[in-house]
Amino acid sequence: MRNSYKARRGTSIAAAALSFALVAPTVQAAVVPQAGPAAHAETSGTVVVTPPTDPTKLIEADGIANGYVTNRTGMTNAFATLSGLIGLKETTGSSSLKGTMGINDATIYMQFKDRDGTISPIFTTKSHQLGDDSGNYVFDLRARDGEGNVLSHPDSEVPGGEYSFVDVNGKPHLFRAVRGQEYRIWVDSPLKNEETGNNLAYVRQAGGGVPGAWAPVTQGTANGAFYLEANNMQRTGIFLEERAPSAEANSYMVSPNFSMDNEGWHKPTGTEAPRYSYYGNVWKDAQGGPDRNEIGPLYQWDGDQPMEGAKVYASVLSDEGIAEYKRLAIGDKPYREQAAATKSMIENMRANGKEPILKTVGAETDAEGRYTIRMGEDVGDRMNDYTYLWAEKDGKVLNSFSGFPTPVFQKVNGNAGENPNWGGNIGIPSFIGNRWYNINFAEVQADIATLDIVNYDSYLNPADLPEGINNLEPAKIKLTGALPFSGDNKIVWNGPDGKQIGKDCPVNTLADAGKCALAPADFATPGTYVAQLVNAYGVVIAQDSFIAVDKVRQNGEFEPKYKDTEAKVGETTTVEAPKDKDGKQLPDGTSFNQVTQLTDPNGKQIDTPDWVTVAPDGKIEVTPPEDAEVGEYTIPVLVTYPDGSRETITAKVTVKGETPVPTNPDWDGASTTPGKDVTVPKKDGSGEVPAGATVETGSWYC
Repeated sequence: MRNSYKARRGTSIAAAALSFALVAPTVQAAVVPQAGPAAHAETSGTVVVTPPTDPTKLIEADGIANGYVTNRTGMTNAFATLSGLIGLKETTGSSSLKGTMGINDATIYMQFKDRDGTISPIFTTKSHQLGDDSGNYVFDLRARDGEGNVLSHPDSEVPGGEYSFVDVNGKPHLFRAVRGQEYRIWVDSPLKNEETGNNLAYVRQAGGGVPGAWAPVTQGTANGAFYLEANNMQRTGIFLEERAPSAEANSYMVSPNFSMDNEGWHKPTGTEAPRYSYYGNVWKDAQGGPDRNEIGPLYQWDGDQPMEGAKVYASVLSDEGIAEYKRLAIGDKPYREQAAATKSMIENMRANGKEPILKTVGAETDAEGRYTIRMGEDVGDRMNDYTYLWAEKDGKVLNSFSGFPTPVFQKVNGNAGENPNWGGNIGIPSFIGNRWYNINFAEVQADIATLDIVNYDSYLNPADLPEGINNLEPAKIKLTGALPFSGDNKIVWNGPDGKQIGKDCPVNTLADAGKCALAPADFATPGTYVAQLVNAYGVVIAQDSFIAVDKVRQNGEFEPKYKDTEAKVGETTTVEAPKDKDGKQLPDGTSFNQVTQLTDPNGKQIDTPDWVTVAPDGKIEVTPPEDAEVGEYTIPVLVTYPDGSRETITAKVTVKGETPVPTNPDWDGASTTPGKDVTVPKKDGSGEVPAGATVETGSWYC
């Protein structure tokens, strides 16, 4: 029975084209709402039988929208939450990310890893206004029902029974910032400033530093985030920089008075150093090292890679531009509003025949990533107070961490506290003669790598050890996104005891993940197995988990079957719900779902037509239209049992065409004797006599 089950399950899942790997955030996944009409601080009662959580759906966990948190104080006190701010980068400690910089209505994603290694589904929330502060987000990680009631579980480790999700073994998991738990937060990048049309690039986060990377909860205070142990994670942050279009794309931040400085780099010290100039470096940040966990700027270290051939541009306002900038008080507006006000000022002045930008000068970096922009004496002191610098490569604005986080004209050292530092220099200092140096750009990788274990997970599709090791597939890995550019990336497998299994598996390309599968012999012990993508500096960039179970689940106990059915075109036929092979009913709570494709009479996979409907109770209604192709259709149906296990079974329905209706009437023969009447019957199935027609006898033969 086990072998037949294995064959049935293996082919049916493939036919249904189902994937139970964690859904990448860019996928248009279904969202499971957790919020009802009102928030409930108390649980609604113990859930005696709690099915495993479906990892293919994003879980809506907006703790502000559901009323759990209503003010900033609540963000620090609410149990089982992760909270923070998303906004334009002006400082790198999330605790000082001001509400005037916050961005509302942004979607933030979150996952956590429990102490046993099990990784949660993806939770999602939105950023909101709380009082005078923008950009606040709260993940309420207490599971809720469709009415918004907080659920409880008898095996929860907290008195109230709260839990975040349930794994395939029925074990509840709850995020509450206890030692041994990890988390990651991220956003789709880039976001968009609807007022300017500019991209909002994702450059930094707290905790974890590297966009999208995982961080232990205990790492919190090192980078501005803070964990209130056994309660919540707070003061996390997602930091954005706004990017105006590139110079090649005719950016509005470029003056018609444009030129390139082709004289190359010059050190800023000494009597020969050019005056009225900007000096700095451009590099690729290695996404590791000590600066990952610090409050403050990035620092150059051995893993960073200087970027040759990048172009750095500087624009300085004209006197008319400065006067209008002051009149509009752009510098006094909330930080998040200044870019739109600046763009509007530039466009309005140009529409009225005035040029607000005195000049734009660009320069290219050398092999060590260094540049010098000689602005010329005509800029005078304007370059000190009304300037904007940005960096590009190959015609694209870099996703760089810099002291110029948004396209506005500012003091050149106005955001020196967040300027990435190089070679021991700190901030953006200057020498006599308007020689500003250490103006740096550290490119941050925005395309976040994602790792999925594609054929097993911790919820609905575990590795079933009762099948026998020889009958199980290796645990296969798929990488998407982009690998860290520093190289020396690897995939590491860890077992239920937290120890590494085997050797590191190097990955130089995304496709190399195919070489890093875990053999069934290596997960023969029941428990949670974790695959991690680790960069050259030991930072866990991505990870996923699956559970190996040693119990027979309900999709191994039952073998439901449909009866073969015939259906006539133009008529509705009901295929009765399947029963187990012995004719008994399936367990209460078994549900059925339609899948997206079926097999037509020609043996081809086609999209399931709208005349086939699978009901939740397993009945199938088919109403083939007159133009439906006759023949046998194989309809796959996804069965979900009360314990969360699944399998795909099939129903065979043969569509029969209509029997042709004869158009001519016909009669059988009859015999009689002379002088005696006889009735001659019409042949069964022959056509009817048309209305108004008469029937006459023909010749008789004896």
